[in-house]
Amino acid sequence: MQDGSRLYLPNGKPKIDYVILHHSAGNNMQDRSEMDVIYALNMTGYDRLYKPYEYSLAGFSKRWGKLTHTFPGTDTLSFCGYHFCLYRHNSEASGWRVVGLIDDPLNNKAGGVAQFEVARRALEICTLGDFRTERVDQAWLETIVGLIKSQIDDYAYIETKGHKDFDQTICPASIYDEIPKIREYLCRSIRNDN
Repeated sequence: MQDGSRLYLPNGKPKIDYVILHHSAGNNMQDRSEMDVIYALNMTGYDRLYKPYEYSLAGFSKRWGKLTHTFPGTDTLSFCGYHFCLYRHNSEASGWRVVGLIDDPLNNKAGGVAQFEVARRALEICTLGDFRTERVDQAWLETIVGLIKSQIDDYAYIETKGHKDFDQTICPASIYDEIPKIREYLCRSIRNDN
């Protein structure tokens, strides 16, 4: 679905230049259902901090372009700041579960960064929890690298950044320190795949 908000290449594929990492700075939603997480992070009246959302969807639509994506597995129109999130879940071998927050994520822009031209060329991933006080583990690192590789064919050319590289924020807090390791793992994957 090409909704006019993504930037597309001549071959019809979305142009993805960045993976942008975020943290929710709030509830880590540990062991909650995927639909609980999807509803908590999609904006249909509530923002990511679970407070009443001050913009109407129509007002937000004017700022960000058409709102044509839906909650996964539903027909509910929404807007979300992230394409995917990771959260702690004890039923997963790694301890981390990945949830898609937007149907057809590569063809729909999220809005975690305020700069429209960046957001339309980015894959945005949020880790649930307050990483001002928490730290991620090795399993998180392996999970996020696997997610990036599964979504982007030419991941060797993608820049991994933190939200704070684009906006005045501390987000993604301590996750920002892991970005060099993510790049290292992705480069190592390229060498191993060749």
